[in-house]
Order: sequence, then structure tokens, then C-alpha cells
Amino acid sequence: MSMLMSLKRCADEQIQQLLACPELIEAFTAPADMPALQPARPGFFARLLGVRPQAPAPSAKLPEDWPKAEEADELDLDKAWHGLHYLLTGSDWEGDWPLGFLVAHGTEVGDVDVGYGPARVFTSAQVQEISQALESLTADDLRARYDPARMMELDVYPTVWDSEQDEAREWLVEPLPALSDFVAETARQGKGLVLWLG
Repeated sequence: MSMLMSLKRCADEQIQQLLACPELIEAFTAPADMPALQPARPGFFARLLGVRPQAPAPSAKLPEDWPKAEEADELDLDKAWHGLHYLLTGSDWEGDWPLGFLVAHGTEVGDVDVGYGPARVFTSAQVQEISQALESLTADDLRARYDPARMMELDVYPTVWDSEQDEAREWLVEPLPALSDFVAETARQGKGLVLWLG
């Protein structure tokens, strides 16, 4: 199963609500077009014995006064997140602040698993720092840091670096402008970020 990273803008006030009530994160990270869960139909013998369908436990809903998220408020890094993190930090799971933000740092939203562990949040002040750090990088900076042998040794997801190296390198470099622009716009809006792996 693929590990995909998403980033979503969120006001500091909502971040505080997520941290105070981590159950809200499931509704926050759910796709807008996800259908409501229906009760599971019992099997043949259960129906024969008169067992009624059980509705799934309702997950927490976002408060009605939360701003409606627009499509532009979310960025999908797909499978490139880990390789991009390596190019930003030279590390697999570590990395100095603020360039290590994709896999390290931030505050976990409780212990609610949203796919591959808890989501992490960054306040608007932290987003300002991330934005400044990303602005200082160019695509050529990342190209120079590409080391397929080392990335394979470190098991950097999705471990495709030893084949079609030029294509793999450009696939990782390509999201940098979109990531930098997204974070810069988030900083301009005075918002924070929520990151998760699903």
C-alpha cells in the first residue's frame, strides 16, 4: 500500500482545537467527497438469527463554524515526500529545523492514526520559518544533493533510486516549486499547516 503525504492549511485557532480534541483530525483529513459509512449487512446466519446491522461508530465532526477548506488549501506530495525530505536534509528520518519539517518536528495530534501514524501540526509562526528556509533553495541545490546509492542504503521510500536515476531525481525536484509556493502562500495567509501520511 502506498504512503502518500498531504499538507493542509489550518488557522492557529483550529490547530489548538485539533490538539485539544484529537478525534477531530479524522474529519479534518478525510476527503470532502468521502461517502458516509453505512451499517454493515450481517451475514446469512446472523440474519437468520435476527441480528440487526450495526452502524459504525460516528467519528467526531468538525465544528460548524470552521472555515470551509478549498482545494487550493491542500497539497499532495504523493510518494515523493521521503525522497524530497532526503534532498532537503541529507537524512532519512532526522533533519534540522526547519527543513526537516516533512518527517520530523511539529506537534502530533494525539495518538489518532490517520493512515501511517498521527498527523502533525505547525503553527503560523513555524510556517513562516519553513517558508523562509524553502525560499533559499533552488532546484539545482536539490539536484546536487541527489545520491541514489545512499538513498537506497537508507531505504528512502519508495526505494526506486537505483533505476532510471535521472528520471527519479527530476521526479523529486519537480515538487519543490509547488511546495515552496504552497508554504509561502500559507505564511502570507497567516495560517499553520497540518501534515499526515495516508
